Amino acid sequence: MARLPVPGSDTGTWGTVLNEFLQVEHNDDGTLKAGGSLASKADDSAVVHNTGAETVAGVKTFSSSPIVPTPTSGTQVANKTYVDSLAALGTPADPALFGLSMWTSPLYSATATYGPSAQTFVGVLSRSSVSTTITKLGTWLLTAGATAGAGVNGLALYSESGTLLAQTGDMTVEFQTTGYVEGTLTSSYDIVADTNYYIYFLNNFSTPPTIATNSSSGTYPTIRGHIASPVLFSQTSFPASFTPGSATAGNLPIFLTAGT
Repeated sequence: MARLPVPGSDTGTWGTVLNEFLQVEHNDDGTLKAGGSLASKADDSAVVHNTGAETVAGVKTFSSSPIVPTPTSGTQVANKTYVDSLAALGTPADPALFGLSMWTSPLYSATATYGPSAQTFVGVLSRSSVSTTITKLGTWLLTAGATAGAGVNGLALYSESGTLLAQTGDMTVEFQTTGYVEGTLTSSYDIVADTNYYIYFLNNFSTPPTIATNSSSGTYPTIRGHIASPVLFSQTSFPASFTPGSATAGNLPIFLTAGT
């Protein structure tokens, strides 16, 4: 069995003993043997270390979920606690439609919110990106409605030609809160990819809620498309149809979304 020379011993043979030890892993020219245990060891520059910034290439599959800190930039991994905290704010999990509506006088406001008057039918034309079944419609409220009157409070889906396709149940309770609110459709609806739909909002509060716009503080969805939409006054329920049109100047955008 190869061993290292023993100091004070191996007189006259220590060189042979040392060579036998080295030849276990080395060729006669000093290079590592291909079949030796050292040949499979990685260089320090080729391994990932416990500390320090490094770039790792290739797909890495974990058998257990890695534990990561709370993200602070857009390219960092999000942990479950961070995602759960966003979900608690009411952000829709998988929105199928995003909308941006453009308002004009007398609806126009220079602020970052839009506050419709009572019995006002207002909406947005948005283009779907996928074919899917939607069961909910939602919007973001920055202030709550107060003193509900007789009539519908809710959201509805219309075709591009202005025909009512689906509407939520009563959202009087939801419209008296803030943050992301959504209502369940009285009947689910299958939307078609690359098709335009209107999403409309109707309230009957003496003090209506105000809706977030893209200039409001907070996190709101990315816009996928927008076009100005007509406004109808003195509405206590969703009309079966309306004549599409467009607003003119003094526009203020507002977000709505259809959740799945």
